[in-house]
Amino acid sequence: MQDFHPEPFARRAPGHKVVHCTPLIVLGPDEEWSMDGFDKLARAGFPIYGIYDKFAGIFLHYRVLPSNRYVAVIGIVFLECIKKLRST
Repeated sequence: MQDFHPEPFARRAPGHKVVHCTPLIVLGPDEEWSMDGFDKLARAGFPIYGIYDKFAGIFLHYRVLPSNRYVAVIGIVFLECIKKLRST
């Protein structure tokens, strides 16, 4: 393939694309949370979904679930996090 169409391979070569880094700007704690599923351990049977506070740089809550691909998982993990933070 590389002999017939070398242009796409050249565009994907390491160092071709410049990544522009910008500083992370967050106003304060609990201002912005990131929620995401972690799939690396899913093949071993441990799909994880968690919430990360960008300002503090800590995980607020994470949970091992049967699957982190369901839409309802987002709401469940979020409500568990709120309940956990209210009790502290």
